[in-house]
Amino acid sequence: MEIFKQPERLSAPICAKCGIAMTWINSALIKAERTVLHKFTCQNCGNSSQIRTPAKLAKE
Repeated sequence: MEIFKQPERLSAPICAKCGIAMTWINSALIKAERTVLHKFTCQNCGNSSQIRTPAKLAKE
């Protein structure tokens, strides 16, 4: 798994409990699934969320 910096074009999810934008924690490449997993957390209540986006992998 590779770790990335905060995604610039990905909008943060809204916390289901608080209704506020969540804070990005990290993103990791999952090569087997060809996706990038982005992790977010709510700074108010600690609720967490994940978003998966397609990975743009160069040909190996």
